[in-house]
Amino acid sequence: MAARVRSVGMALILLVVAAAMSGCTVTRFRADVQGNPLATVAEHASEEDQYAVEWEGEDTLKLRDTWPVHSVFTLGWTTFNAELHYADAELTGSFYWWNSSLLGCLFIPMYLDTGPGFAGAALKPYMRRQRKEILGWAGLQESDVEFTHGSSP
Repeated sequence: MAARVRSVGMALILLVVAAAMSGCTVTRFRADVQGNPLATVAEHASEEDQYAVEWEGEDTLKLRDTWPVHSVFTLGWTTFNAELHYADAELTGSFYWWNSSLLGCLFIPMYLDTGPGFAGAALKPYMRRQRKEILGWAGLQESDVEFTHGSSP
């Protein structure tokens, strides 16, 4: 009996670790730009009335789009986040989706990138449209941008 309890306990621990690690990625980007596009991006984002716009200094902009609860498995809140930094004719930053509490992941917060992959397949097309829209406001096309996918922000 003790061995069975121990094996069930280990299985639960592995499940929690797998859930925590399954979606903890962000999409980072880098692009060369002519001048600082952050004010233009902030203006467009404010006009859309979709994004919360937050400045951190003159050269860092954060955009956040909070989504309503869209299923019983996503209790809490869900946000699309874009962080943009300008320095020396270069725009860098990250895009990611964050959920505060997924029932399916035992309420462990989760980050998800906008890149290829199965995890978050239903959300990724919407996230990619937002990414393309924001980069467009900066005067960029996705072909002008270098993307990488990495660990949590």
